[in-house]
Amino acid sequence: MRYFYVGRHHHKRNKYRILISALLISPVLILPVMVVATPSPALAERPGEPGYCKKRPWLCVTPTPSPSVSPSASPSPSVSPSPSISPSPSPSVSPSPSPSPITLRLADGGTNPFGTLSPALPNANTFLPITVWFESVLSSEDTVIDKDAGLNVYEVITRNSNLSIVQSAGMFVLPQQDEWFGGTAGRESGWFMDDEVDMTLGPGAGYTHMQAIEDRLPPNTLQVVNYGKGILFWETNTEAARFVNDWGHVVSADAYWMTDPNICGISEGAVLFGLNRALTQAECHRPSNYGLSVQRVRDLNNPRGSKPTWGFVEVGCPMTGAGATCMPAPSLTASVWHSIIAGARGISYFNHSFSGSCQTQHALREPCYAPQRAAVKAVNTRLMSLAPVINGPFADGLIPALPVGMRVMTKWYNDHFYIFAGKIAAGSSTPNFFMPCLDNATATVLDEGRSIPITGGSFTDTFADENAIHIYRIDGGSTCGL
Repeated sequence: MRYFYVGRHHHKRNKYRILISALLISPVLILPVMVVATPSPALAERPGEPGYCKKRPWLCVTPTPSPSVSPSASPSPSVSPSPSISPSPSPSVSPSPSPSPITLRLADGGTNPFGTLSPALPNANTFLPITVWFESVLSSEDTVIDKDAGLNVYEVITRNSNLSIVQSAGMFVLPQQDEWFGGTAGRESGWFMDDEVDMTLGPGAGYTHMQAIEDRLPPNTLQVVNYGKGILFWETNTEAARFVNDWGHVVSADAYWMTDPNICGISEGAVLFGLNRALTQAECHRPSNYGLSVQRVRDLNNPRGSKPTWGFVEVGCPMTGAGATCMPAPSLTASVWHSIIAGARGISYFNHSFSGSCQTQHALREPCYAPQRAAVKAVNTRLMSLAPVINGPFADGLIPALPVGMRVMTKWYNDHFYIFAGKIAAGSSTPNFFMPCLDNATATVLDEGRSIPITGGSFTDTFADENAIHIYRIDGGSTCGL
């Protein structure tokens, strides 16, 4: 096992233990949770709903139809000596094209998600933040290993790390402000504000704490914040929305659906399903729920889409106690894609294991996590190859009726439609994807070496289980007026 930092990184485990113990022991704590827990809010119109683009034109790009052609007036006939008078024919009138049924909606944060912030991460559409949580960089060997896994950002980093090594490797760092402020020698690409304040302090004290951090940091620098079960499950929409909207240029929220034994409870994961009962194991421990976490944060964001959301996925065994499990490699891959399908513009990997046979802060560097590392490397390679598509606009309206049991994201890039699709629950299915404006075309299944004919705007494909993800590029056919 490599160097293991024994300081601040234990805070996630300790906070979960404190919260879980409190919920099990104190009925006083559990009753307020039950009262305030509410499903995802309707704080702002969702894309496709009346008024969405009217109120947020900067987040929508609606193709402008070609102007209608007005026919020229028929000229008066000229009279000639000929006994017959032949009037000039009226010009033919070309009908105006129908407006496109597709609305192009910018990815959250727009084309330049970090704007004019400085320092900040790159705005290039070829860049997608792929972060590792609370790692250490003590030698160039560390960055070589991490870059090989497809990581490009250190989100929180041990205080004894060498930031010049990070910079020399062409990687980026978001150091935690409480330990690094004033000590980075300008090598930071922004600041990590704090972690899970919604859980440790809650509304009120948490708001005061976050504002003090913002006041401390230099203005116009990139600021990133991560929340947790507070904004996802326990707080009212109004309370949670203030955390999301008032602080940070990028927001994430971690909930470890695949490995947390407590997340299935009525006061936790069931909240996002709108249920008054605990989730079954099949409902709870599945990759598609990582998309629910991203969706919850995006629903709280107002104006909707005004700042990027990152997805958080664990790679090892982060929880302790009875029922705690480890992340299987296939589910890890699917959890990342479901976060992207839900609208995430970056992925953060929780790299620590506090249980199991290989406890470490460096899961993605340890031989005992070789399957998880291989999955992370493979999915990160695909993420970066598709970064311009992921950062491009959504193509709302391409599939008016989404297939049952599926999560789907549609995109438009470089004169092609793209479809990202994943299955919600266990079991095999063969959904139909119907795009009425498309006509005949081909769905090229990316990285699978196959294609599917599209007839009359429709095609079907098989999804083996809840880990199945397919990404399609639509070749040929109509561009639906775009």
